[in-house]
Amino acid sequence: MQRIDMALSPCSSFPVPYSTGYPTYAALLDILDGVSSEVSAAVHDSPLSTFRNSGLLGGFGSSERDHHQLVRGDRTYRMSIGVTSDEEQSVFRSLVDALMYDQRPIELTDGVLEVKQFESTQATHESLLEEATSYVSPRIRVAFETPTCIEDGTDIQTRVPHRIPVFESLRNKWNKTAPEQYQLDITRDDIRQNVIAQPNPRTYRKHKVMKGRSEDGQLLFIHGFTCDWEAWFHKASDAQQTALTALMLYAEYSGIGNAVARGCGSVSVEVQD
Repeated sequence: MQRIDMALSPCSSFPVPYSTGYPTYAALLDILDGVSSEVSAAVHDSPLSTFRNSGLLGGFGSSERDHHQLVRGDRTYRMSIGVTSDEEQSVFRSLVDALMYDQRPIELTDGVLEVKQFESTQATHESLLEEATSYVSPRIRVAFETPTCIEDGTDIQTRVPHRIPVFESLRNKWNKTAPEQYQLDITRDDIRQNVIAQPNPRTYRKHKVMKGRSEDGQLLFIHGFTCDWEAWFHKASDAQQTALTALMLYAEYSGIGNAVARGCGSVSVEVQD
């Protein structure tokens, strides 16, 4: 699995929607299409794509346009991209070629951002499990940086960072991409009985995020949350603690919940012992 972290500098100030994931997703598809139309189509058409895009992260100004905010020309913005499936490594290679070697900018509808810093990180399911075993009594701090939208097994969307849907979302993503020997048999009861989680209420926000349009052109929205969040373990076995910690390390690559390609569910994770 691979992660790209970039620092972007706008060429000028310009408006963007409050949900920046959707326009940046379209811009990345355009970049991929310029490298390989087959790779671009694979990301766009696959319902099982493991591609993650954070959208723009940083400070925005006010815009006179409805439902928009202002990208400020004097600011630097962050953007993170993750690819967790070995079958989609062509996506990662194409983005590296375009953004780092060819220095392609991120072109949005009303403005352009240039890539000023570019860093790539690589991991495997095995290496994340090995890292997780190094912690004796881990305490996990998570910043849900973009609206996180989790469907809890039904059409009901989770609007709070409850430990069970958070870890179940990560387990499902992990097992979709992990080799058979690294599949994780973490149950709902394992999470309920062994994980203590606490959001910071001062940072909690609810969100309504546009994820696209229907066939008849209607806007489609999903609901989610952002906040700072901590988790630690109570009476977990060594195997359970390792598996659950590895899932949170994986989150920086995969994102959490739905619509991660369109800017939702991007997190930063810090594990302290």
